[in-house]
Amino acid sequence: MIFKFESFEKNILDLQKNNCFLFHGSNIGKVDDCSSFIVNLKGQDDQKFERISIHSEELKKGDLYEFVRKYNQPNIFGNLVILSIYLNNEKINKDLISVLPQITNQNLTIILKSGQLSPRSTLRFFFEKEKNFIIVPCYEENKLEKIQLISQILKKENMNVSLSDIKILADKLPNQRLEIKNELEKIIVLHKNMKKELSIESILTYRAEWLEMDHTKFIDSIMLGKSDNFVKDYNKFTDFGSDNIKLVNYLLEHLFRILIVQNKIKEGINLQDAVKKLSPPIFFKYHDSFCKQVSFLKKEKINIMIKRLYKCKKSLIEGHPSSNYLFQITLLDFF
Repeated sequence: MIFKFESFEKNILDLQKNNCFLFHGSNIGKVDDCSSFIVNLKGQDDQKFERISIHSEELKKGDLYEFVRKYNQPNIFGNLVILSIYLNNEKINKDLISVLPQITNQNLTIILKSGQLSPRSTLRFFFEKEKNFIIVPCYEENKLEKIQLISQILKKENMNVSLSDIKILADKLPNQRLEIKNELEKIIVLHKNMKKELSIESILTYRAEWLEMDHTKFIDSIMLGKSDNFVKDYNKFTDFGSDNIKLVNYLLEHLFRILIVQNKIKEGINLQDAVKKLSPPIFFKYHDSFCKQVSFLKKEKINIMIKRLYKCKKSLIEGHPSSNYLFQITLLDFF
C-alpha cells in the first residue's frame, strides 16, 4: 500500500500492527526519518527491542530465510526485533518477495531502505499491491514541507523565528532533508553564539561569506598535487567533510574537461585552440596550469581516476559507513 510522506507521518499510529515497510527515494534524510518513525512507534511504552541494521550486499545466500526462520516465532520475553536492510541493489528482491509474506510474528518488523526504485521494480510493485505492506516514496522536499520541517526544528530549539524568515530559509536551503538539517544545525549554532541577535537573512549572509572560496583554485591545487593549506581548503569546500559528493563532482567535471581537450588534440586541433573551445571557458588565471595538466596527465590515468571517483560517488550516495574513508584514500592518489 502506497503512502505519501505527509500521510504516513500523520497516520503513523494507525500502522502499529504493520510489520513490513519499504522507504525508497533520492531524499536520504526523508528515508531515514521514516525509518525512525517506525522504530519509535514500535518502541513505545518502554518496549524493549533489538535492532539489527545491515546492507543487502552483506547478506549471503540463505541468510534472509534463516533470519526470518529464527525470529518468526513468539519470543518468551516478548521483545521486539527490528531488522533494517539498506538495499544496495535489487539482487535480493526475489528472496524478499518470497519470505516477507511468511512473517506471522508481530514482534518482528522489517524495514527496507533504498534509493529511488524504478516503476518496473518487482519489489516496489509487490509492496504497492499488498494491503498490509507499507511503501513510502521519499522525494525531494517541496516548499511546504521545507517550511514545516524548518518550523519544527527551530521550535524545538526555542528559536522564535517569524514566518517570513522561515520562508527565506525555505527558499535558500536545498531540497534534501539531510542537507536542510545540517544547514539548520549550523545556523542554530551561529544564532546562539552571536553577541547580538541577528536576523535569519544576516546569518545566511554570514554563512555564505564564510563558505565563499575560489573553487577552481582548490581543484587546480589537487590536480597539481599541491598539499599547502589542503586541510583548511578541504574543510571549507566540503563543509568539514559533510559534502564530499560536491568535491567528487567538481573533480569529475575537471577530469572530463581535460579528456575533451586531449581528444580534440588527437583530432589535430592544437592545444590553445582546443582549450578555447571549452564551455564554460577556463579562467585566464588558470589557463597555463590547465594546459600543463592536459600535457602531463596520461589518458589511462585519468580514466582510472574517473572510475574510482564514480565508485566513491556511488558509495557516498548509498551511505556506506566507509564511503568517506574510501574517498579520502582516493584523494591521496592525486598527491
